[in-house]
Amino acid sequence: EKSDLIDKKIYGLPDFKDYIKKFVLQCISSPSSRGNILALCGPPGTGKTTIGSCIAECLDREFIYLSMGGMSSATALIGSQRVFTAAHPGNLVAKFSKLKYSNPVLFIDEIDKAGGTNTKEATGIQGALTHILDPEHNNKFIDEFLGYSVDLSKCIIIVSYNDESRLERQIVDRFDAIYLKEYTIDEKVEISRGYLLPDIFRNLNIRGDLIIFRKDIIRKIIFKSKSKEKGVRQLKRNLKRIVQSVNSAW
Repeated sequence: EKSDLIDKKIYGLPDFKDYIKKFVLQCISSPSSRGNILALCGPPGTGKTTIGSCIAECLDREFIYLSMGGMSSATALIGSQRVFTAAHPGNLVAKFSKLKYSNPVLFIDEIDKAGGTNTKEATGIQGALTHILDPEHNNKFIDEFLGYSVDLSKCIIIVSYNDESRLERQIVDRFDAIYLKEYTIDEKVEISRGYLLPDIFRNLNIRGDLIIFRKDIIRKIIFKSKSKEKGVRQLKRNLKRIVQSVNSAW
């Protein structure tokens, strides 16, 4: 049943899906084990977040999404001390406060984009991230605003990034990365027909048999796109606009 869900949610990538299935099985067989960290490296739009939510669904765990893209200070992660006027808890603890359980799948996105071009801030943020990823110490993650420790050791942590060269070595050493390649045109066509369009129809509450996209039409949409993306994020937006336009014309 879990294998069927992974096959349904993720297109192709047989070797990768086999690894994910083993990872899920390991988490099921040893739910109290620590150090369950998965790293996904690949171009934008190649399904990294989908993979994370799929793993959470397979394990029947809550899913926390935390983006580090554009994060300008480590306080966004660890909070700021109450002595400051604009003091606030970190994003991580703020999201944890809304959970029912303490063992979610924690998906930390774009860990290579934190701090922007500010090297000092990027180093501080990655230092905080190191603490989160360290299975020997993340059971006592300190939020500066709360002033006491939070146990993150029960989480299954998944991180994603595009460019490994922007990460500190101490971060990279915490995990074994899985590298996702860019999609070919044929793969984008199949993903459109089997995944993107059904999702678009479902979200817009439109019957899928009312609007038919032939393979040659999808190819033209891909080739005419100004965005020469490696994933399918922009392609999904384009398909959604077309569906909405056709639907409104009826």
